Amino acid sequence: LKECLLSTSYNRRLHKGTQKNPVQIYNHNKIQNSYLASKTLCMHAVQNQGKLRHYDVRNLYGWSETKPTQQALFEATKKRGIVITRSTFPSSGRYAGHWTGDNSATWNDLQSAVIQPQEFNLFGIPFIGSDICGFNGKTEEELCLRWHQLGAFHTFMRNHNGIGLTAQDPAMWKSVADAAKKAILFRYTYLPYLFSLHFYASMYGGTVLRPVFYEYPNDTKTYDLGEQFLWGSSMLIIPVIKKGAKDVKAYLPQDDWYSLYDTRYGQIFKPGEQTFPAEKTSLIPVLVRGGSILPRQKANVTTAATRNNPFELLIAPGAGIRTSDQAEGFLYWDDGESIVESFSTYNYYYWKFKYVTSDKNAMLTITLERNATNLEIPTLDTVEVFNLNYKPDFNSFKLNGQKVQIDKKSSTYNEETKILYITKEKFIDLSSGKNIDLSWEIERKSSTVSQSSLLLLVCTTFAALVLRIV
Repeated sequence: LKECLLSTSYNRRLHKGTQKNPVQIYNHNKIQNSYLASKTLCMHAVQNQGKLRHYDVRNLYGWSETKPTQQALFEATKKRGIVITRSTFPSSGRYAGHWTGDNSATWNDLQSAVIQPQEFNLFGIPFIGSDICGFNGKTEEELCLRWHQLGAFHTFMRNHNGIGLTAQDPAMWKSVADAAKKAILFRYTYLPYLFSLHFYASMYGGTVLRPVFYEYPNDTKTYDLGEQFLWGSSMLIIPVIKKGAKDVKAYLPQDDWYSLYDTRYGQIFKPGEQTFPAEKTSLIPVLVRGGSILPRQKANVTTAATRNNPFELLIAPGAGIRTSDQAEGFLYWDDGESIVESFSTYNYYYWKFKYVTSDKNAMLTITLERNATNLEIPTLDTVEVFNLNYKPDFNSFKLNGQKVQIDKKSSTYNEETKILYITKEKFIDLSSGKNIDLSWEIERKSSTVSQSSLLLLVCTTFAALVLRIV
């Protein structure tokens, strides 16, 4: 006992001549004299009536608390909720999310906050985030602003610091409050997409926030992209993590990419090295992958209120690199609070979306893959399409083959940006239990002249040739 007590002392002098850990490993932490026994039992201590060494089971402590905590939460509330743990182990992601620990208010730790959530998603813990603005130390305005812009894209978002330290609420600085509001509203808008990613990961495993190489394993340039990441397969996030940055460099893999941030909204970018503006007053660069359909809702003041708003679909078709004029996506939806005993019997909706264009029309197909019962769900009221090179006929819209009148005052097509915005109150009833087709006619602008113009050109040329001969 004396040797164990001595081996856990923070005084290096007391370690001399005492019994050492089974494996000589020094824990490189910031605390003084950080041996494995620091702040815990001696590694030689035994548990389970002497059958197990503390050394062998120490890392199971967090896991062993997380699972019963989730069970207690379920029993007490009869609803699912959030359990967050700092100590994790393989399979912890099934029971809890994780925060990355007591970081510091430094630019280095902000940069680490880009890497760590990617790592933990690969570990099977998709609900993950850092202490925004830093836990230890005094933060600064620019650092806190940039951290909020990044933190809005962590799957678990939280501003948190130590007791007695300088306040770092966004409202402490107007610039931070404005930037945080803009980032959080964007997050709330795309919560249906983020929720669908989590739902899929809960059923099948995989990542929610993922490294770029996860989607592009054959592109060696993605192996070192530690300063950007993806939400699912479709949304690319490029945070600003350097002090005083006026712009941010990024690498876009081999795909078509559309801007979702303030400036250049809907503009398409080709793959390769790109430089984006890094203004503090705008959203950080966020891009949607060509060939994707993202579900969203208008943001409200709470996530619960946001859930009640009508659905929207953002369609970003392929533009040449990926199959042109086509896109796909999906949406999972439940009541937001019921405990999932088994996905095979659980009550939820699941739709697949597909968009295609032909020579004469465009069509959005909504396929119901899983139907729910007695589950209220908002209608789909808005569809936005990027890079539509053909002017739509606003009088030609059909829903399941029947003509439907859209809101022509609010629906628009911009020939310069090539963005189509279609809207109608109580437009599409997703609870109908049926597959749905929405189609409309388009006016293709051919790069060649029309037949009549071509005939006139031939006749004029022939006449001029005859006159010249005569």
